Amino acid sequence: MIEQAKSITPGITNTEPARYSLYPSRYALAEVALYLTAIGTVVGLLIALAVWVRNNPASDFDTKWFITIREWDLPGADAFLDTVAILTDNYPAMTIGILTVVFLLLSGRNRVAIGLMVAGVFVGSLSFLGDFILGEYVGRDRPDGGAISFPSGHAFGTTLFYGFAIYLSFIYRLRPKLLVPVLLVSIVLIGATGVSRIHQDAHWPTDVVGGYLLGLAGLIALICFQRWYDSIRWFAAPKLGRDIPAVAMPGIVETGSYASVVMLDAQQGTAIKVYDPPFVIRILYWLAFQARFPYDANPHALEASRYRRQIAGLLTEYQFGKNLVSPILSMGCIGGRPSIISKLIVGEEAPNDEIAQDFLKKVTVLFAAAGMPVWQLNPKNPHSHTNLIRTAEGDDFIVDLESAIVTPFPAKGQIRSMLRRGSFPVFDDIDFLRLRAFIHVHEQELEETLGEEKLLELWTAVAEGEEAFNSWQSSELRLASKIIKFTYSILNWKALFRRSKNAISTADVKAEEFLTAGIDRWIEEGRITVEEAEVLKADLRSHEVHEVMRHLGAHVAISAAFRFPFGSILRPMWTLGFWAKELYRYMRTGSKACLRFIKVHNPAVVVLSIIPGFGAFAYLASKPLRRMVLIRLMIDSTGRKVPFKLYSRLGMQKLVAPRRVQEPAEPEPVP
Repeated sequence: MIEQAKSITPGITNTEPARYSLYPSRYALAEVALYLTAIGTVVGLLIALAVWVRNNPASDFDTKWFITIREWDLPGADAFLDTVAILTDNYPAMTIGILTVVFLLLSGRNRVAIGLMVAGVFVGSLSFLGDFILGEYVGRDRPDGGAISFPSGHAFGTTLFYGFAIYLSFIYRLRPKLLVPVLLVSIVLIGATGVSRIHQDAHWPTDVVGGYLLGLAGLIALICFQRWYDSIRWFAAPKLGRDIPAVAMPGIVETGSYASVVMLDAQQGTAIKVYDPPFVIRILYWLAFQARFPYDANPHALEASRYRRQIAGLLTEYQFGKNLVSPILSMGCIGGRPSIISKLIVGEEAPNDEIAQDFLKKVTVLFAAAGMPVWQLNPKNPHSHTNLIRTAEGDDFIVDLESAIVTPFPAKGQIRSMLRRGSFPVFDDIDFLRLRAFIHVHEQELEETLGEEKLLELWTAVAEGEEAFNSWQSSELRLASKIIKFTYSILNWKALFRRSKNAISTADVKAEEFLTAGIDRWIEEGRITVEEAEVLKADLRSHEVHEVMRHLGAHVAISAAFRFPFGSILRPMWTLGFWAKELYRYMRTGSKACLRFIKVHNPAVVVLSIIPGFGAFAYLASKPLRRMVLIRLMIDSTGRKVPFKLYSRLGMQKLVAPRRVQEPAEPEPVP
C-alpha cells in the first residue's frame, strides 16, 4: 500500500538485482540435514508404532485410556468435543485453507499464496498416501466398527494445518493481540482433536498418537519446503513494472504495492504511481461494478482522486494545523498506462506504533464525520500504517488514499447514506451530502483555521470533485449499486411518505401548469387559436375541473414516488378512500352536493388507476375531465416526455394533437 520508500536519499538509483543461486550454502545444507534427521526420526517412531499396533490390536494401553476418556462426564464436554470434531473435519479445514489462499491473493502476496498451494497439495498428498498405506498395513477396525482405524486422519490434519499456522504466526511476527489468540486456538484444537476422536468412538488412543506423528512429519516437511521456497526469488517472483520503462531510468527508485508500481524521483521531488493490479483485483472490481479497474482505465477516477486528496489535505490542516496529505500534482501516462504524479514526502515508513495508531484513529473519526472514505486509514486495517511516511520533524504524512480492493464495509455512520446513494460495494466513495453538511456546521471554525481563501478552495474542490465522481460512476454499469438504490427507495417509507405528501400538496397546481404549458405549445405550433386556448384555460380554472385536477395531480405524484406494483395499489386506494369519505358525508347529512363524488371517483377511475403507467391519468375518465380535447391534451403533453422522441417518431402526435389551423406563431424579435 505504501507508495514511498522507507528512506530516500538523492542520487540513489536502482541496483542490479541479486543473482540467486540454485546451489545451497553450507548453512543451508546443515539446515536441510537437520530437517531430514527430524523427519526421519518421526517417521521411524511412526513405523515402530504401526508395527506394534499390528501385533497388539487390543492392547491394555488402548483399552485403559479408551474407557477412561469415554467415561468423562464433565459439564459441556460433549458439546465442546462435538464442535471440535466438526471444525477439524476435512471440509472445514480445506475451506479455511482455500480462504487463506484467496486472502493472500487479494493482499497481493501472490508468491506466498502460490507457495502455500504447492506445499499444501504436495505434502498433503504424501501424508494422505502414508495414512492410507499405514491403515492398510495395520488393518485394525475402529471402536465403532468402521474400517481403517490407524492412524487418526483428524489428528494428522489438525497437527499439519494448525501447526503450520503457529509457525507462520512467528515468522510474520504477529502482534501480541493477534498472536495470543492464534496460539491459543491452534494449541487447543490440536490437543482436543485427539480426545474428541476417542470420546466419539472413532479411534483408539494409539490411532491418535499415530496421527500426531504423521502430522508432525508432514509439518516438518512443510516448514522445510517453505524455508527453501523463501530462499529462491526466481520462482513466482513478483513482476512489478514489467511494462513500465521508467523503472530503468537513472535517478529513479522503484517501490510499490500489490496493485501499483511507484517510482520515486528525489531530484524532481515526485512520486509517480502507475497501477498494475493483479488479475484477482481486476476481476473483483469487475464483479462489483461491471467495469475495468478505474485507476488503470478511467480518467474521471484519476481526476476524482486528485480532488479527494485535496479535500483530505484541507481537512487535516483544519484538524492538525498542517496539511498532512501528499497532493497529486498532475496526471501522466507511462508505458501506455495512466499514472498519478504526487509530491514526494521524504522520510521513513511509519512504524505500527502508538503514535501512528493514534493519528490513524483521529483521521478516521474526522473523515468518517465528513463523509470521506476511511478504509486506507482505518486502524482496523492491519496495513493502514504503511500509507504513512514519518518525516524528520515527526509528522505522519498520508501518502496514499487510493484503494485497490473493493470492500462491503463503509465508514461508521455512513451506512444509511451509502444505501441511499447506492454506493455498494464501497470503493473510495465520498458522501458529498454529508461532506457539505460537515462544512456548513464547522464553517466558522474552518474559516478561522484555514482562512477565507482556503475555505473557498475547499468549497471549489467539493463542487468539482462531485462532478468528477459522478462522471466516473456514471460511466460504469454498477448493477448492484442501482438495485440497492432502487430497493432502498422503495423500503424507505418515511422518506417516500414525506416526498409524496409534499408532492400531493401542490399536485393541483403542477397539474394545471402542466396542461397550461401544453395549451401554450399548441398555440405556438398553430394547432389551436388564441380564442380556443382561452376557452380551454377557463375550463381548467373552473371549480369543477379544479377539484378533479387535485386528484389527477395526486395520482401522478404517487406514480412518480412509488414504482410498480405499489403505485397500482395506492392509486385505487386513494380513489376509493375519497369515494368512501364522500359517501359517509352523504349518509350523514343527506346533502345532494355530496353526490358529486359519483362524477369524480367513479368505478371507471378505480379500474383504470390499477393499470401500470396509464393509471396515473385515470381521472381523465371522471365526468368533469371527460372531454376529448382535455384527454388529447394530456396524452400529447405526456407523450412528449417519452425518451428518444419515440412519440413523434412513431407519428403519434399526428393522431393525438389537433391539426394545424394556422401557421406557427413567430417569436417576437428581441430588442
